[in-house]
Amino acid sequence: MSVKLTDNYIDTKLKPKDKPYEMADSECKGLFLRIEKSGVKSWWCYFYTPDSSGKRTRYRFKIGTYPTYSLFGKTSSKKEDRDIRRRARILKAKADSEDLRIARQEARAATEADAVTTLRNFIDGPYLQYCTDTEITDPEKAVRWLKSAFSDLLDKRVDAITPWIIQGWINKRKKTHAPATIHRNLNGSLSGVLSLAVALGVAETNPLQASERKKNGGKGLVFPNPRTGQVIRSIKTVWGSLMKEAKLENFRFHDCRHSFASKLVQAGVPLYTVQQLLGHSSIKMTERYSHLSPDHMKDALRAVDA
Repeated sequence: MSVKLTDNYIDTKLKPKDKPYEMADSECKGLFLRIEKSGVKSWWCYFYTPDSSGKRTRYRFKIGTYPTYSLFGKTSSKKEDRDIRRRARILKAKADSEDLRIARQEARAATEADAVTTLRNFIDGPYLQYCTDTEITDPEKAVRWLKSAFSDLLDKRVDAITPWIIQGWINKRKKTHAPATIHRNLNGSLSGVLSLAVALGVAETNPLQASERKKNGGKGLVFPNPRTGQVIRSIKTVWGSLMKEAKLENFRFHDCRHSFASKLVQAGVPLYTVQQLLGHSSIKMTERYSHLSPDHMKDALRAVDA
């Protein structure tokens, strides 16, 4: 059986069963998704490689896991290297001249020859080669940026990078970079490097990969997607629907935070307490709401009378 696979179809329809099963993609010949009992989903494809006599040998080849590789469709170039159909087509062309199984074994053997594979060596070696093979624009520039952004981690072993190490990097980065930039650096760049390390057998897991949470049925999530139990990627659509239904205009989700703070101050809650509830690093940020306090004028007049 084959269907036109989409990320939404995979998340909502392809649930784990008592036995592993597979679903072929109708848009890319030979490509299919294997769903394990544990819930792990991996991409495979059938390839044909000619031998010395010219006879074509058919074999199954594991490309990677979902959602490390996904179905982005028409998307920005930043996500092209993680589009599974694009990756499968690149590998098909490569399989015309070499057996991908042997090539992977040789790559793993070369990596294992270095007892201590640091992030620096992995970026300069397998990752740079991967960028070149997938025709990423200016691979050398991408590698230079990675080494600059994650300079503190370059001498760490790839298989020893843990969530705690990454959290230390985040804490240091917070002093000079916005949270959105940090998130983009981690999930848009470093995660790709670590996912490749997992695919090549250099590391067992990717500490940044959200799929680990998916395997646990959304455990640990405060607000999981009620339909899939997974991480909520965006509220843009549902927020727009709510605003339309409520007949509100020019009201952002972040404005809820301002309303929360305003109501606290109007109810007489001390500014210091409001600061703690909002997580403001400085009381000056909270003082913007001080004019809403019902007693702030009376307190000022009492001070003069005294």
